[in-house]
Amino acid sequence: MTHSAPGSPNLSILSFKGGFHGRTVGLLSVSNSRALHGIDIPTLKWPKADFPRYKYPLGENQDINRAEDLRCLEILEDTIREQILKRMPQWLV
Repeated sequence: MTHSAPGSPNLSILSFKGGFHGRTVGLLSVSNSRALHGIDIPTLKWPKADFPRYKYPLGENQDINRAEDLRCLEILEDTIREQILKRMPQWLV
C-alpha cells in the first residue's frame, strides 16, 4: 500500500463481485454492485472473486447449486494463490 510506514505488511482486502459496501474510497475499492458508484474515483486494486448465484427453490436445485459453490471456491482459491504469488519476493517465485 502507498502511504504506509516502512516495513508495513503488503495487505489487501478480497471482496465478492456484486457486493456493495459503501461510498468511501476504501469501501468503493471492494464494492462491485454498480459501476456508477465508482466513476471518477481512484480505487485500490484489490482482488475480487465470484459469489455463488443460487438457483431457487434450493431443495430442487441442490446439484446445480453445489456445482456453483465449487466453481466459486475454485475461483476464490485461484485469486488467493495469485495474490500470494504477487507479494512474494522474486527470488522465492
